[in-house]
Amino acid sequence: MKKKIYNWHRTISLIVAIPVMLWAASGIMHPLMTTIRPSVTTQQLTPVVIDGGKFMVSYQQALQQNSIDSIHDMRMVHIGSYWFYQVQTDIGVVPVYLSAWDGKLLKDGDALYAKHLAGLFLNGEPVQRQAAVLEAEEISSPSHDCCQAASRLIQRGNQITEAMGAEKVSAFNDEYGDINKILPVYKVGFKREDGIRIYVETTQDRFVYAVDDKRAAFDKLFALFHTWEWADKLGNLKRYAMAFILLLTLLTTLAGMYVFFTTRSIRRPANERLRWRLNHRWVSITASFFTIMFAFSGAYHTLVKTVPDDRYRYFNRQMIPAGSLDLNLDSLIEKHAGSIVGFSIVKMNDSVYWRTTHKSQGPDEKTQSTDKKSWGKNALVKMPQIMMTGDDHQQLLEDGEKIYARHLADLFRNKNDGKVIATEPITRFEGEYGFVNKRLPVWKIQYDGADQPRCYVETSTGKMAARITQKDIPEGVSFSMLHKHHFMDFAGKPARDFSTIFWAAMQIAMIVVGLVYYLKRKS
Repeated sequence: MKKKIYNWHRTISLIVAIPVMLWAASGIMHPLMTTIRPSVTTQQLTPVVIDGGKFMVSYQQALQQNSIDSIHDMRMVHIGSYWFYQVQTDIGVVPVYLSAWDGKLLKDGDALYAKHLAGLFLNGEPVQRQAAVLEAEEISSPSHDCCQAASRLIQRGNQITEAMGAEKVSAFNDEYGDINKILPVYKVGFKREDGIRIYVETTQDRFVYAVDDKRAAFDKLFALFHTWEWADKLGNLKRYAMAFILLLTLLTTLAGMYVFFTTRSIRRPANERLRWRLNHRWVSITASFFTIMFAFSGAYHTLVKTVPDDRYRYFNRQMIPAGSLDLNLDSLIEKHAGSIVGFSIVKMNDSVYWRTTHKSQGPDEKTQSTDKKSWGKNALVKMPQIMMTGDDHQQLLEDGEKIYARHLADLFRNKNDGKVIATEPITRFEGEYGFVNKRLPVWKIQYDGADQPRCYVETSTGKMAARITQKDIPEGVSFSMLHKHHFMDFAGKPARDFSTIFWAAMQIAMIVVGLVYYLKRKS
């Protein structure tokens, strides 16, 4: 029996040796990839108070002037000192930009605005805005064209680092993978030696992702050797094949451990073959525990991935007749003078509300740390101050944001979820709601169903950020702790990265020593 197990171990090891070595080598790259991010100046913009004095045309007039009879959502954006109504006329349709000065349509407005945002993130707001000064002519001049002026401002601002164009990305691809979670976005390239590309979401003024040529090369190698993106066309067959190899790896590791503990080491320094056998035994038994960790968590994660991520199906599908909107926006801005930094429109049941974001009280409007290394996984954001004002009677809806979060969760819920038992804001990535979900801040709505479902919703977009049940927890813990070594979090990221790199390197050493021993044995 011992002989059979040894033979199985040797045969299976030869089968899995190359895939495991490539997984380990690309696994070493992963912590390195997080440290070679391209340099941008900021990933979050400072909120700017909406200047109602620049609104010479009401939103009703602008919509009517451009023959828009229904909308999905609307908000205000500014380019330099020029304000525009950013109007989503339908779900999934590119927003249009209508000048708040004269109601004119900004041609290719969404792509232009994407270039503007990317320039702000890359160069920094003070630098970019200093370059984007007002045009020489007075804004009150009858001949002044805000749309042309805004276009010139964007071009002038992007001369600091010349933008090469904005490309809309509506589906995940080789460079912008599904790990980023957010669609649609714009890819904006810049003429810089590193070939940097910045991805932005125009409907949220959101920085999403930045990649340069060096990072792209690392990503391609990782995708080639670790996630097998070259086999994506095979669908779940690819995932089953990966899981099968990982399970074989787990099996041969357990067989090797059995052989180690049931046989004794033979020490004959003069015998080169036996010396390599001894090396293989001790290197392998040292690495074997982590081989089991990597293989088990990798197989578990891969099999879970055979179930499609359906979060993208869940979003607010509201459509609002433009003629039914009744709120005097000027009065609302005047009522909260110097306070409103953003607004959108929310429809709950048969009622329409204006969701206004207000300037937070404090010296620093940026909610994230200014330490660039803390952006992303370690982001800590403030929950914005939100007010919900009824469109018809202009009355404030108390706890409106919380009510809206529950409304969205109920739109997305399953029939067996049960009743809401808790609603709480989430302002950082931690626990079951990790960085992989990408969206912050969100609301967590807990139901009392049998599987304790939790729905995370992003109220600013009306989208579901994640849905988690008790069945999802074991795989999440397994992948986080066993595969990504978050059990080392207490010692900090450098220690966790060192642990990942060292034990991945040990897998390569184990395989190399084993192959040398096999060849010595055959010779």
